[in-house]
Amino acid sequence: MSFRPRSLRAIMLLYVGVIVAVLLAVRGANYVIIHDALNREVDRRLALEAHEVTGDAQDGSIAAMARRIRTKERAHESADLMFLLRDRAGRHVAGDLRLAAIPPVGYSDFGDGAGVDGVTHGRAFVKRVADGATLAIVSDNDVVDAFDARLFQAQWVGLAVASLLFAGGAAAIVWQVSRRLRAMQRTVDAVMAGNLASRVPVDGSRNEFDRQAMAFNAMLDRIDALMANVKHAARDVAHELKSPLARLRTRIAALERHAAGSPLGDESSAILAETDQVLEVFASLMRLWEIEGGQRRSHFVSVDLEQLVHEVGETL
Repeated sequence: MSFRPRSLRAIMLLYVGVIVAVLLAVRGANYVIIHDALNREVDRRLALEAHEVTGDAQDGSIAAMARRIRTKERAHESADLMFLLRDRAGRHVAGDLRLAAIPPVGYSDFGDGAGVDGVTHGRAFVKRVADGATLAIVSDNDVVDAFDARLFQAQWVGLAVASLLFAGGAAAIVWQVSRRLRAMQRTVDAVMAGNLASRVPVDGSRNEFDRQAMAFNAMLDRIDALMANVKHAARDVAHELKSPLARLRTRIAALERHAAGSPLGDESSAILAETDQVLEVFASLMRLWEIEGGQRRSHFVSVDLEQLVHEVGETL
C-alpha cells in the first residue's frame, strides 16, 4: 500500500522530512570527506618526513639518518612529530620516542596503550631502512582529533539550524494556507446556512489567495444576483396573479349568492373556500418577501418566550 499524503500538513511534514534526510546525508558526506582528507594529509606528512630522514641512496646510512632526526627534533615545525630509529638488533639509535613495541610496518593508529607521553591518540608510520634498521615516526593527532570533534559538532549544529529553518518555514506556510482555507470554509458554511451576503475576506495583496477569494466572491455575487432575479420574478408573478384571483373570488362569491338553495350552492361554497386558501398562500408569500426585503421588520416586537411557553402550557 503506497503512502500518499492528502492533507497540507502531511505534505509539508513529508517535505521537511525529505529535506532533513537530504541535509543529513550531505552533512554526513561532508564530514566523512573532510575526516578522510585530514587522515590522508597526516599520512602524506608522515611519508614525507620519513623520506626526508632516509635521504637519497648516496647518503642513507644510519648515522646520517640519526643526524637528520636530531635536526628535525630541534626544529619548531616538527614539534608534533616524534622519531625513533633502531638498528638491526633493535637497539635505540636516535629519536626521543620510546616505544615498548614497534608498530607494524606501514600506517597504524594507537592510543593510550602505546605508552607515549602526552599523546592520547596518534598515527604511526614504520618503515624498514638501510642495513635492516627500523624508522618509526609518530604524529600527535590530539589537535587533529579536536578539530575533527569540532567539525562533527559544527555539522550537527548546522543540520539542526537548517532543519529548524525549514520546519519553521513549512509551519508558516501551513499556517498561512490553513488560515485562508478556514476563512473560505467559514464563508461556505455561512452561505449554506442561508447567508448569501457572506464573502471571503480579501487582504488586497492580490496574491494567489486573493485572486482565488475574488473569483469565489464573484461567483457568490452572481448566485446572489440570480436568486434576487428569481425572487423578483416570483414576486411579480404573485402580484400579477393576485388581482385576477381577487376578481375570480368576487365572481365566485356572487355565484354562491345566486346559487343559494340550489344544488350548485354547496359546490360554489367549496370553490370559494379553495380560492380563499390560494389567496392566503399568495398573501403569505408576499409577507415573506417583504420580511426578507426588510420592509416589515419595523413592525417586529420582542416576545417573552417564557411567558409564551407558560400560556401555551395553560391552554394544554
